[in-house]
Amino acid sequence: MSSTGRKGGSKHRSPFLIAVLVALAVLLAGHPASAWQPAGGIVWSAEPFFEGIVKFGEWLPIRVILSNQGADRSVEVHATLASAEGQATYVQPVELPAGAHKQVTLYVMPSSFSRRLRLSLMEGSEELEHTTVELHPISYQALLVGIVAQDPDALSALRTISIRGGSPRAIAFDIDGVPDRVAGLGSFDVLVFNDVDTSQLSPAQRQALTGWVHVGGHLILGGGPSAALTTAGLPTELLPVTLDGTQTVQALPGLTDIAGEPVRVSGPFVVARSGVNSGAVMAEQDGVPLIVE
Repeated sequence: MSSTGRKGGSKHRSPFLIAVLVALAVLLAGHPASAWQPAGGIVWSAEPFFEGIVKFGEWLPIRVILSNQGADRSVEVHATLASAEGQATYVQPVELPAGAHKQVTLYVMPSSFSRRLRLSLMEGSEELEHTTVELHPISYQALLVGIVAQDPDALSALRTISIRGGSPRAIAFDIDGVPDRVAGLGSFDVLVFNDVDTSQLSPAQRQALTGWVHVGGHLILGGGPSAALTTAGLPTELLPVTLDGTQTVQALPGLTDIAGEPVRVSGPFVVARSGVNSGAVMAEQDGVPLIVE
């Protein structure tokens, strides 16, 4: 399913929803490991969401994990990067009782020439430790696709599609990598969820997804045998269909008609049966919707 929106740009698209009711293959890339830094009884690590990829003018979440192995502490995480005015620093206070283990997320807005983010662990005016993370700003015109899926090997075909004169850039991440604020999703044009348990999403993550859809983001949901799992934790306003089990078909001429090319994988195929709540059926077969927008 999907809806669209784009904040801060000159283009505005009407919101819409898409449900893909046949099995959807996706490719997951590995997450870079982040190094743990010791800091006077506090062990901490930091890494950017989305491999550090962010569009110009959008916010990038930074995940920081802290573990206090000593006495109670009150610290701040400072994130500093280059800006047109010189430097910009973002601050996140963190209370760390003895034995505490916490995860916090900072939101930063890199400039077009930001390539590194300096993160400092501060206690008062004293810097306990610092580290850097790599940033990869990209053009606002680039088509960026986020993939949240179980299968790590399947969506290689996505990289061969030509859109806007080029291929989309795809970033894979897990459920935990979905930000808890709309602003954290601003770089993405499309999000694809397939064969993942969305009931694991927190209320804040669900709200962020809903808000992103309302401002123009395209959310695509895979179907097939895992359709119920993929839609389990999503708000009903994001679901253009109501699922009613699955059925098996030997071929998918309904997809061939809309794609203009034959499906090159042999059947049988498991298709999610559904009733349409809203939107339009873009492809169907023997009365069964395959794609609903």
